[in-house]
Amino acid sequence: MQFFDAESHSCKDSSRRAGSDLSLKLTSLEPLTQLSQTNDDLHQTDHQDQCSFLEDSIRCSVLNISKIAPLECFRYAFTAITIERFIAMCFYHRYQEWKYPIALAFIPLTWVQLALGIKNAAALVLHQGQKTNKSFCSSVTISPAKYINLILEIPLLICIFFLLLITRIISKRKMILQMRVSMDSLSSRYQIRENMKTSKTVFIATIMFIITSLLNLSGVFLLIHFLSADLLYFAILKEIVSLSFAIFINAIPLLLIVRVGRMHDQIIEWLLPFGCGRSNRVGHELSGQRQMDIMKQMWEKEIRR
Repeated sequence: MQFFDAESHSCKDSSRRAGSDLSLKLTSLEPLTQLSQTNDDLHQTDHQDQCSFLEDSIRCSVLNISKIAPLECFRYAFTAITIERFIAMCFYHRYQEWKYPIALAFIPLTWVQLALGIKNAAALVLHQGQKTNKSFCSSVTISPAKYINLILEIPLLICIFFLLLITRIISKRKMILQMRVSMDSLSSRYQIRENMKTSKTVFIATIMFIITSLLNLSGVFLLIHFLSADLLYFAILKEIVSLSFAIFINAIPLLLIVRVGRMHDQIIEWLLPFGCGRSNRVGHELSGQRQMDIMKQMWEKEIRR
């Protein structure tokens, strides 16, 4: 998520600008604070010191960078997986021999944003001045919003989306061709099959991330231009916008469990430990022709997926 500078000024200035809104917010909490004398005293103290709601801006910025960096790594991860699957589709005959070096080459790409975040956090700590600014410590109020990053993120994800679509279409046609003319090795067929499964999984995950990013972009736009003065509604909308990322992060593991066969089988084994899972008993011996028919049905099923 990208953010804007809502209150990067001194404590006294913050009190003047936010005093009325904070008092209104505290007044709305009065029934809760009357539950005990201790809470009531705390309520009165907060009314007297508006700066108790503000924290050091440098500290908030460092915390903000550390929280955002893992989430922003998603776009680089999607980019790396898409390029790797496209290479696997183009050179599937020999990809089995080069898959590990290629994977190692793409791993640093997924850590670019995290490295930049560490650098920015270190720069903030090293170059902070003697004057201490305080602000409302929120991920939406700490650092300036860079519209260029917000705008360029969506086209990048759309390009990834279409590259995955092209990879899946070509892989599906190659698999259909192999069903008619069995010329490639088993390793080549395996690569095409994995390409189709992986591209569809990342295809779905990319759509989810695009929707989440669009909600993020629209939410930041509203926060910047309409609700920056009213702290109560500002905080409510900020949490609603942040909730979209929480839903996305929890939906990704569910997608992997459903789409990745090995993870799906492992979860089934964990959830069904009392004999309700799949059996490992050996069935009746099948003829060679029957085995070939079963394998053909498996390949046709993969083509339809």
